[in-house]
Amino acid sequence: MPQGGKGAIWYHRQVAEVYLSPNIAFPQYEKLQRDPRRTGAFRRVNEILDALEDDPRQRWLRTQRFRDPPLWCTGFDTDGEAWVILWSHDEEDEDRILVDYIGTASFG
Repeated sequence: MPQGGKGAIWYHRQVAEVYLSPNIAFPQYEKLQRDPRRTGAFRRVNEILDALEDDPRQRWLRTQRFRDPPLWCTGFDTDGEAWVILWSHDEEDEDRILVDYIGTASFG
């Protein structure tokens, strides 16, 4: 929604809300947080989650698309391993991001 004052116009955009799935992504996040050998991966996961919250439309966050189920895949390398975050927009609220998986890219 455009806002302005004293001749200036600026746009205020609501940030997205990021939710970790309670049965998969949240336990993965907690396990990663507690693992002292994975500090690099934990730091990168947090950077990506922050970027999703800021603007999930960024191209680098949408490196791969799965159709069934419809998920975006954001990949990264850390400590010699390929990692991914699988996420989607909530069907009822475009500003709600649902993270379904955080971990190594062992599926492909």
